[in-house]
Amino acid sequence: MSIKEEEVLQKLNNGEVSSKGEGWATLIKYLKECGNGFIMTFIFFSIVVFVITRLMTAIWVQIWMDAGDGLEEYRKQNTSFSEVSELELKGLINDNPKLWLYQLVYGLIILAMLVFGFLKGAGL
Repeated sequence: MSIKEEEVLQKLNNGEVSSKGEGWATLIKYLKECGNGFIMTFIFFSIVVFVITRLMTAIWVQIWMDAGDGLEEYRKQNTSFSEVSELELKGLINDNPKLWLYQLVYGLIILAMLVFGFLKGAGL
């Protein structure tokens, strides 16, 4: 190796060492090198929304199951239901008058999860 090559390598190594600790600047530089900033932002947004919708499915199903048939408060106030289990207090979810609402919201969450899952996978 010649002296000039060693000097160039030392300058490169010094540049790498000095770039440590820049934080967000390094990430932004990396994203710019990956492609269009708008596309990278869109992919990041799609990933975040996909994760949130996956979480929302579990949360919504729990809300749905806890609602039961919607008559739990009535049963708690009625003295003839004092010796029944929690499942009997909640009732069947199929008898809930707002069943269509729970199904609609769940379907929309699943649809959003599919759309954003496709967008993050396709990298549009």
